[in-house]
Amino acid sequence: MFAVRERLQPAAHFLDLFAGQLAAPIWYQSAGAHVGFRYTAPDARHFCLLKGVRSVSGMNACIQLALGGYVQEIAVIIRTVVECTSLMDWVRLAAEPDGSLRSDPQQTYVKTYFDDYRRDNPGESLKLTVRQGDVHRDVGSWLDEGAEEIGIQMNAGSARLMSNVYQTGSSYVHARYPEVMDMYGGRPGAFHLNGMRGTPKDNENLEVVETYATTVNLAVAGVARHFRPPFTQTESSIASWLGRL
Repeated sequence: MFAVRERLQPAAHFLDLFAGQLAAPIWYQSAGAHVGFRYTAPDARHFCLLKGVRSVSGMNACIQLALGGYVQEIAVIIRTVVECTSLMDWVRLAAEPDGSLRSDPQQTYVKTYFDDYRRDNPGESLKLTVRQGDVHRDVGSWLDEGAEEIGIQMNAGSARLMSNVYQTGSSYVHARYPEVMDMYGGRPGAFHLNGMRGTPKDNENLEVVETYATTVNLAVAGVARHFRPPFTQTESSIASWLGRL
């Protein structure tokens, strides 16, 4: 698991440098009921930054959960990571290097995302305006085209694979019947309420965390390549990392 954490370090380093090249957020106070940091003029770069931050943080949490054998909780976080990384790719499809967006629905989606900056009252969040299936369709088509260009034949379309992963994670988020029953086992049979460390799930957890660490790395690398922030030569480690992906 520590090797996985090390693999995520270049992505984390890039996000830290990227955030430093954007105007810093301000301390916002909403009628005294809610305070927190907010960006004053956010665009697609800020959107991808925030989704990347959430993804790397989520994977670091998965590492800790895997050490305790918390299968269900890993799956819930992976579902969030899958959504974040697919949205990063989707927004990039319509973004210019300066962070402006040239078309809908990405333009409307990102605007609504950042218009949702208040939390004065419970349940006041704005409703975002895109179906995850549409995100998978657009990103999947882009991935399939890239695969075809380099001679890779996809047995199943990327969009369908992305949707399958998303729906599998959603079953854990909503605690569906078969998924919760995965917590039962042992001799005598009982529900595992303190993780499943020491069971066959350990290897499965490792494989899942390794797979999605790669997913996060690729999504963050896509942001680095697309927006091309002007890093100095002292940040050559970022260039080296991108070259390995």
